[in-house]
Amino acid sequence: MAYWEVTQKLLQTETCIVRKPRLTETLLKKPPFRFLHDVISEACRQTGFAKGLFSPEELLSTNIKDKESKVKYLWKIINCVGLTLNASVPARPLKIVAGLEAEQTNVFLQMFAIATTIESSIQQQSVNRVLAGEIMPSVDQGGMEWIQQLKVLKSQGQHNSDIQPLANALANKPSHEKQDTLDNIQSTLIETNNVRFMNLFKQ
Repeated sequence: MAYWEVTQKLLQTETCIVRKPRLTETLLKKPPFRFLHDVISEACRQTGFAKGLFSPEELLSTNIKDKESKVKYLWKIINCVGLTLNASVPARPLKIVAGLEAEQTNVFLQMFAIATTIESSIQQQSVNRVLAGEIMPSVDQGGMEWIQQLKVLKSQGQHNSDIQPLANALANKPSHEKQDTLDNIQSTLIETNNVRFMNLFKQ
């Protein structure tokens, strides 16, 4: 299954977190800023995620026209997701605005979907931390908590059984090698269509 189809399932097909806009293949393969703003805004309205993160002006995509404003907006939500999950989100705002690295952008949207299911008090703490200037952890500082949650998959049948050794190995990796392991896990999730991924964070 393609990487963009996982995003569809997490945000729309299985959960209806985003009722509109439609998450089409074309848009997810090269997501424009306006589309991402609409997706993020709709998901936040539906779930209450990131309440208070954005200024009134930032809530309207028509107010965000130049590259600097777009990058600032994206860093806010990416850092909020990263802090909520205590993980490093691989998406880079400058690349997103340039229409590049669509797969990483989709990983961000998938992590965003997961973050909306986290306890509301943790979500609000993350908003406050972002507004105070804090950024998400780096690869070697965070990521362990949500990656270790993947171990639950082992007890749910054969789905993604190959993620287990990757998750176990991560704990013993030196920091400069962790990103490769994280990338392998993300690729495995995409290839095996793990819709259960999001449900891990409701427990």
